[in-house]
Amino acid sequence: MDTHENPYVAGSVETLAPDSHLDLDFGTIIRRWERLRIVYNLVLIPWVLLILFVSQTAPPGVILMVVPAGILANLLYLLGPAVEAYMTWFGCWHVSLTALLFLAGLGFTAVIALLSITQPWL
Repeated sequence: MDTHENPYVAGSVETLAPDSHLDLDFGTIIRRWERLRIVYNLVLIPWVLLILFVSQTAPPGVILMVVPAGILANLLYLLGPAVEAYMTWFGCWHVSLTALLFLAGLGFTAVIALLSITQPWL
């Protein structure tokens, strides 16, 4: 009987994690970011509507871009929990970084929305 371990058996998350003592709970991370998604949309929707209302340079068809752009922004929002999960797994995350990452993403999205509506040549 061969006593060697099978090298083709997949390892568990505990054996793959750099620091297996870390308590990584994806559910907690996802719930936290889904609550923040509500804030994200409650800030960005009025922001985009205000830009559309005030902007004199927005081309007539820009309103047709708003819905697909909003869907894309919400898809890209998934980078937040993904980054937090990976950085937690690697042991380089503090819960206060969630707020920093959220605010950075929100600010970036708000600036992109402003520029894409007021500067259609971008």
